[in-house]
Formats: sequence, structure tokens, C-alpha cells
Amino acid sequence: MEKEDNEWTKKQQSHFDIDHPTMKSLIDAEMDLRSSNIKYEHALMLRSYLEIENSEIRAEIMASKLSAYQSVTSNRAEIRGHPWVQSNDVAPDKPLDSVVISRLKQFSSMNKMMVFDYNGV
Repeated sequence: MEKEDNEWTKKQQSHFDIDHPTMKSLIDAEMDLRSSNIKYEHALMLRSYLEIENSEIRAEIMASKLSAYQSVTSNRAEIRGHPWVQSNDVAPDKPLDSVVISRLKQFSSMNKMMVFDYNGV
């Protein structure tokens, strides 16, 4: 009976023997799985951190857009309230001088050239 018990214990020990190739591969697979889980959890934490950072940046951008829009609208109100814009009597009735017209044409052609250069030939 003792002989059978010894054989049985040896057999059980051989199943859990770390030097056994099957156990080695099982332990290696378990270690790989644990390291993969750690990497996955790290990636999730990094993703949540980046989402928070992006939401903060997005909020800052929206705030700057709103402040820029408010400054533009206040400037519009100031311009509309200016006496030159409100009254129709301010503009002279005489036609523009030929020098002014030629400079306006030159300015317009320069703008067209700049747009043409900017868009890339």
C-alpha cells in the first residue's frame, strides 16, 4: 500500500513539476497574459488621461473663440454707432480723383496677385 501511495505522490508531483515542459509553457503563457493585461490597463489609463487633457484644450479653444467673437461683435457695434456710418450726408458728392482711382486699381491687382501666389500656381 505504501508503494502505491509513493507512486501516486510521485505522479501528482510530476503533474505540478515546474521543470515539466507543459508546466513551463503554461507558466510562460500566464506571465505573458499578465504582462499583456498590465499593458492594456496602462493604455486605458493613458487614454483616459489624454481624453481629459483634450477636453481641457477643447474648452480653452471654445473660450478663446467666444471671447474673440465677443470682441468682434463689440467692435461692430462701435462701428455701427460711429457718426460717419450713421449719417448719409458725410460722403462728398464730387467724384474721386484719377490718382485715387488708379491707386485703388493697383491695390486690387496686387491683392489678386497675392491670392494667386497664395493658392499656388
